[in-house]
Order: sequence, then structure tokens, then C-alpha cells
Amino acid sequence: FDDLPFVGAMPDGRGRSEATGRLLEQLTARRILATGFVVCRSLAAGTQGAPAQTAIVRQWMAAGMQLANHTERHRAIDSIGPALWRDSVEGCRDTLVGLGAGPVRWFRYPYLQRGRSAARRDASRAVLAELSHEVAPVTIDTADWRIVGAYVAALDAGDSERADELAAGYVAHGVEATRLFQRVARARVGRDVAHVLLLHANVLAADHIGAFVDALAAEGAEFITLDEAMRDPVYARPDDYVGRLGVSWLYRFAPAATEFEFDEVLVPRMRHTLRLE
Repeated sequence: FDDLPFVGAMPDGRGRSEATGRLLEQLTARRILATGFVVCRSLAAGTQGAPAQTAIVRQWMAAGMQLANHTERHRAIDSIGPALWRDSVEGCRDTLVGLGAGPVRWFRYPYLQRGRSAARRDASRAVLAELSHEVAPVTIDTADWRIVGAYVAALDAGDSERADELAAGYVAHGVEATRLFQRVARARVGRDVAHVLLLHANVLAADHIGAFVDALAAEGAEFITLDEAMRDPVYARPDDYVGRLGVSWLYRFAPAATEFEFDEVLVPRMRHTLRLE
């Protein structure tokens, strides 16, 4: 789950702590141990709302979930200079260690973007190695964040029919994305791989993560930790992609893919079927 403590709008009258509790309860009931990637700026002392935000992160820790580094400010790597980027990574690591979450092993690039040039990509990897971080790639991207605004608007308007439609879409498109990237893995690797599924800590997950993972389980999915998934040899392949996009690991490893079926097929279909435009 990216963007902890919590990301996206909330319906009127509902709190992020309560929503986080329900999200974690659904995972715990299914014995799923997730990794939460924290954007640390909101936890800094003196920042407005920092105690409440820190308390949410501690909910994840209390539930036995692993915490990981998603930088302080969630800035794309090419949007800031190398020194500021390093400070953002190191500062978030130090914040998480200070909360008792360390040692922090995993790091995820904001927007999954690793640099538009090979030099920037490789320099960032050197920094992460120096800070004892390993990159947590993503194979399955559900684009769940695209639905949140419409879902919250429907709830605030009292339009339960529309909210239910979007909730069903959250599940259906997540399953469709999983099937798509299974096909990509089989085509590029010749087998099924241990996938890494990207979701976000938002109200859709709080309300419907149970239904989503149950739908995946019905298709044969078994849920393992990030640490276990990363033992798959596919993640030892060299990263050959350079460019502006944040793409699935299945497109990044050498030789890098040049066509991205997810952006071309799944996302437009999601927008059309859920009437998001």
C-alpha cells in the first residue's frame, strides 16, 4: 500500500484513523501481511496534524504490517535535484526508524519513476544502496486512485447506487489488472511470477479491500509478504528501462518493453466503464 498515512479525499463525517482500522481489520482477518510505503513529511514534528498522522502509521505497526520508505515529499525523481532527492529519502528513513519501524529495508519511487536518464537512474540506485534500501518494484498496478474522487462524491451526495457501482468497479478492475499482468508475465518470462500488487491507503481500500482480495483468492491467488515475493528470480534481472513513465517491473527488466498494454487498454476501459470522464 502506497502513500501512508492516508491518501485521497474522505466522505464527510468520516475519519482516517477509523478507516485505517477497518482496512487493517480486513487484512488481518485474512492473514495478509502487507507493506505500507510512508510519505513521511506529514509525520514531522511541528507539522499540522502530525500527531494524528503518526498515530495512523502506528496502527499499521500495531497490526504487524511492515513499513517502508516512499520519501518525505512524494516528489518525482526528475522534478527535484539529486541532493534534495537524497535528503527526502534519508529523512523518511530516519523518521521511520525513529518510530521504531527500523531497520527499513524497502523503498519505492514516487509514481514508480526511476529517472529519465540512465545516469540519474543509476545514481539514485547508488544512494539507495548506501542507505541500505532495496527497491520494491511493482508488477500489478490497479490504478485504484483514479476512482476515489468519484466514490467520495457519490457518498457525499447520498448516491448509494453510484457508490456501489464504483465499489464494484474497484474490485472488477483490480481483478482485470491482475489478469492482464499475469498475461504479460507469461509472455515475457514464460511462467507465472510472484507478483507485487500496488494499492493505495485510501477510503476505497478501507471500505472494500476485503471484497477485492476475496475476488483474487477466488481466482487462485495466495497472499505472501513482499520479502517472500522478492525471492522470485525475476526481480534479479537487470533494469533496462529509461524514460519518464512509471511502469510495471514486467516492462522494465532487460530487454525493456516498448509497448505498455496497461496504459493503452486497461485505464481507458476503466474510465469508459465507470464513467469517470
